[in-house]
Amino acid sequence: MSKNYMVTKSNALIEASYKLTLGEQKLILLLVSMIQPSDKEFKEYQISVKDFMESLDIKNKNKYKQVEQITKNLMTKVLRVHKERSTLQISWLSSAEYFKGEGMVEVCFDPKLKPYLLQLKENFTSYKLKNIIRLKSYYSMRIYELLKQYEKIRERVFSLVELRDILGMEPKQYKQYANLKQKVLQVAHKEINKKTDIYFEFEEIKQGRKVDKIKFYIESKNNKLPKDDAFKEIAATEDKKAEFDPFVFSLKQIIKEDLTDDELKAILDTAKYDMTTIIKKYELAKSSTYDNLVGFLISAIKKDYKEPIKQTKNNRFHNFEGRTSKYTKEELEEKLRMK
Repeated sequence: MSKNYMVTKSNALIEASYKLTLGEQKLILLLVSMIQPSDKEFKEYQISVKDFMESLDIKNKNKYKQVEQITKNLMTKVLRVHKERSTLQISWLSSAEYFKGEGMVEVCFDPKLKPYLLQLKENFTSYKLKNIIRLKSYYSMRIYELLKQYEKIRERVFSLVELRDILGMEPKQYKQYANLKQKVLQVAHKEINKKTDIYFEFEEIKQGRKVDKIKFYIESKNNKLPKDDAFKEIAATEDKKAEFDPFVFSLKQIIKEDLTDDELKAILDTAKYDMTTIIKKYELAKSSTYDNLVGFLISAIKKDYKEPIKQTKNNRFHNFEGRTSKYTKEELEEKLRMK
C-alpha cells in the first residue's frame, strides 16, 4: 500500500450520492488505488490492518476489531449512481474476509461497480492517493474529488440541493446554510487548501435573501508550485523581506491583475479577509468602468455595491492617480483611509 498510488474513478461515481464514515471512505480509496489500469476484472484486494489504521492515525489495541467493523458496515452501505434514464443502487463490497492472526483483510468490490472503476477511457478523474488520505473530514474528501474533477475548468457551481444530495446529507442535517458553511464548506476550505494539490475559494449565489448555489473557484498548486515549499520560494522571489501571507497568495489567483502585495492586503483588510465578499465585488468590477481596480474594490466593499458602477467625475475610486503601485505602502494606506 503506497500513498503514491493513483485513485481513478469515473465521474459518475464521483458524483454518486452516498454517505460514509471517514474510515469507510479511506478504505474505499485505498482499495481503488490498488486497481491497475490494465485490470479487466476486480481482484481480491488485501490490505494490511496495521497500514490501514496508521493511515487513520488510530493506535489503540482494538484496531483489528475496528477494521472488521468498518468492512461489515460497508457491506450494508449503498450508493446511488444517477444515470440518464435510471438510478442505480449498488453496494460497495460484495465480500470481506478477515484473516485472524495474519493482520490482513481481503475485500472484493461489487461487480456492478466495474463500469465505474475498470478500463476507464473517458469521463474519469485521477489523483494521487497522498493528496486525499491525510484529510480528516469525510466532506473534505468528497469535495476534493468534486473540485479535482473540474480542476482544468477552474470553476464549478452546485445548487445546495444538489450538493447536499451528493454528500449524502439527511434532510435535517445542516439544514441551516450557516451550519453547512461552518461545518462543511469552511472545514473543507481549510483542509483542502493546506493539505492537497489544489486550493479553492467559494462564492455564495443567492436567490432573494437565501443562498441557493455555491460557486467554487479552483486552482492547481502544481501549475504554480513546482515544489512543496514553493509558497515560501515564490514569496521570497517577489520580496525577500516580506513575510509570506497565504491570503495574499490566494487572492492573487483570483484577481488576475498586476497588483502589488500592499494593494492586495489593503483589499483584504477592507473586506476583513472575507474572500467571498471580495470575489463578489471583483465579479461586479468586470461589468463596471473605473480607472483603478483597487480603488473600485475598496469602495465596492465599503459601500456594498450591488450593481455595476459606471464611472463619473464624482466617483471617488478613480481619484488614485494611475497605478496605485506608484505609491509607497504608507501613502497607499493614507489614501485608503480617506475613502
